[in-house]
Amino acid sequence: MAGPRICFSTLGYPPAPGGVAQSAARVVGYFVEAGFDVHVFTVIFGEPLGKHIPKERGVHDVPVTTIPWDLKAETSANILAFYSAIQDEDCLRPFDLFHGYFLPFAYPCILVAGGKRPVVASIRGDDAVTGLCSPEFFPFVNVAVQRSSWITSVSSDLLRAVSGLAPVDHRSSVIPNSIRDAGWPHWQLTDANRGVVGTIGTRPKKAVPLLIEAYAAVSPSLRRRLHVIGPPPIEKERNRVEDAVQRFGMEKDVLLLGAFAHSDLPAQLQAIHVYVQCSDHEGLPNAVLEAAMTGVPLIGTNVGGLMDVLKHGENALVVPRKDPEALTAAITEVLSNDALAGKLSQGARELARSLNPANEREAWLAVYRRNL
Repeated sequence: MAGPRICFSTLGYPPAPGGVAQSAARVVGYFVEAGFDVHVFTVIFGEPLGKHIPKERGVHDVPVTTIPWDLKAETSANILAFYSAIQDEDCLRPFDLFHGYFLPFAYPCILVAGGKRPVVASIRGDDAVTGLCSPEFFPFVNVAVQRSSWITSVSSDLLRAVSGLAPVDHRSSVIPNSIRDAGWPHWQLTDANRGVVGTIGTRPKKAVPLLIEAYAAVSPSLRRRLHVIGPPPIEKERNRVEDAVQRFGMEKDVLLLGAFAHSDLPAQLQAIHVYVQCSDHEGLPNAVLEAAMTGVPLIGTNVGGLMDVLKHGENALVVPRKDPEALTAAITEVLSNDALAGKLSQGARELARSLNPANEREAWLAVYRRNL
């Protein structure tokens, strides 16, 4: 006999790229293993509304309905298309629980549930920050926070951000992303990677121009290269990055390495002396967890989920956001102190071990069981 029927509404699901898709597949896997009957609803960007997307079997052999998200249409029209797809499936076989695995996507779930069935809303990162600041998304985020049965987040900071819309203390929990030990070689400081600073991600929130400014202020005797890994940034951000490179005379020192296959990640992490995540805001990025798993010394800003897991001087150096001087000082400290680098490396691996999938699985199952 099939277990409870779940509507899982997510911004991304494999084969789509990105952190949300990766974590969505991991979480869906927990529910499938526990016997839940999961149906995934996700989007494909840039397709016109009304285009028929056949239902397919996806990762974990669950049915996946993909709904077009028309970038030229109003947000409300795209949300309505999402609602219609969920409603059609619910009419065929009613769902027992709805899960918006991206805060605005809890809104169509709430409409279909009609106040009679539980809705779980999950804050993944940008959805809280963007939703609270964006006129087009705020109405959907507001309803999601007001009316969801339970709210999860990768960060206590993001829960506090949405608590201004409605009290959430009695119906919320922080569930950090987990990282499974992939058996990658542990990081070691060598002559080849000494002095190399690295980061992954080129979106505006990753604050790459700030990192370039901070890196340029590090003594030339300590630094060698700055590796910026990830797909080419959008035009406006690319201009900001190129301007920072030229302004600080870093043309020969900053390498924009572009996108790479996930199988190449261990080599990319082994090639750097310190990994920096100087984001303006964050959820809990998978790149940081993967760097921690290898034991690369970490530097991060005190934002989002990084605040919950990074402990200054133990598993990372933590600096204020948008503070290039503090970031320069932290980079300098790691590059000039091999004993500190070794301590942070060990602390990072201990952090990764604490964020294991078994703990994340139990936390998610507890949320579903409580609400069912």
